[in-house]
Amino acid sequence: MIRLRRHLASGIALVVVVPLLAAVMIGVPVLESGDRLSAPTDVAEGSSAAAGGLEFSIRAAAEFPSGSGSITLPAGAALIAAIVDVAPAEGERTLSCRVELSAPGPDGRITWPGETAVEGYGYRRGDEEFTAYCDPTAEDPTSVEAVFLVPEGLLGTATVDVTVQEGERSRTLRLELPQGRSS
Repeated sequence: MIRLRRHLASGIALVVVVPLLAAVMIGVPVLESGDRLSAPTDVAEGSSAAAGGLEFSIRAAAEFPSGSGSITLPAGAALIAAIVDVAPAEGERTLSCRVELSAPGPDGRITWPGETAVEGYGYRRGDEEFTAYCDPTAEDPTSVEAVFLVPEGLLGTATVDVTVQEGERSRTLRLELPQGRSS
């Protein structure tokens, strides 16, 4: 009888402790990862915002559908080019800086990465390189010209999303594009 009680107590302890331990081991990392992902910060057209020790603003943006100038694209496609000004700001400097384009889609936001070989579409601007990343180590103000291959007519709803690392957290600035030009 004593032996049965001892095994019963051990069995009850296992039934209670093991699921509790599993819940803690799974739940804590999930809750902590939620702290690392923050909602994007909306930045109005013509404004600037700082994150990761850098300040970002959009100097210009334009949409270039197929047939505008020397641009050759599939039907219904366009290039959106955005010049993002980047300047040193207060705060700990980020280790990475990514520039993407996003717009509302039927099931949430759609994101487009920057194109690097845009010469193949007939897009050129001097001898500059096109990149989807900014240099977080730059000590002087600089700019990034990011070019995106997107569906035609997207300029009115698209934003440039700049994502930086702030410690263990990613932070995204969602910069509205100027609406002045569509080629």
